[in-house]
Amino acid sequence: MVTLLAETASADKVGLFKSKDGIKVRYTVVTPFPFVKTKAYPAIIAFPGGRQDSKAAKAAITDFWGPEARKRGYFVFVPEAPKGYRFYQRGVFLAPELIEHFKKKFKIKGEKFHMAGNSNGGLSAFRIALKNRKRISSLTVFPGFPAFTRDYYRLTRLKNVKTNLFVNEKDERWASMTEFTYERLKALGFDMTFEKFGDDGHKVKALAGTKAKKLFDIIER
Repeated sequence: MVTLLAETASADKVGLFKSKDGIKVRYTVVTPFPFVKTKAYPAIIAFPGGRQDSKAAKAAITDFWGPEARKRGYFVFVPEAPKGYRFYQRGVFLAPELIEHFKKKFKIKGEKFHMAGNSNGGLSAFRIALKNRKRISSLTVFPGFPAFTRDYYRLTRLKNVKTNLFVNEKDERWASMTEFTYERLKALGFDMTFEKFGDDGHKVKALAGTKAKKLFDIIER
């Protein structure tokens, strides 16, 4: 079941999903502005970074997704990991039910989702994309890569999924693993974009705030 709990000042909806096993997932839906209830809109499932909690979800919406999604006419679903879960670990098993409920409750253009995430959200997006490839049309991580070695042997599952990788070159471990993933995907002939930015730190500021336009341009390519 999905219960809509509240609306934010920006008319974003906050909902609560309950899996068949009773696990609850709180999420926020960024809605287009203006919003026409009978119209189908393209949709992004964006996994937040860090602890993947409410604070991280709000930061992801503020920094990367909210303003541009409302302007361009997108749904953006930002789920929060249940306590004791991460979406790239145990939480991956909640994804099929969660995706299907989004499809039932909202009119999704093409009935497929763009999968995305930053940091731990990038790890999550990769893992969930590998297990739900028929439900998605693109994968965008900034940064991100497969969290488990065995998943590198499954990358061919995403052959028909547009894949976009971004990372700060000075974010050493993440840059190294993201570039390694790029090389593996390139060798497999993927339709993809890869870019390293010169910023310090982990947050990909080159895609944040007013620069989120680039993020959406890449997803729409």
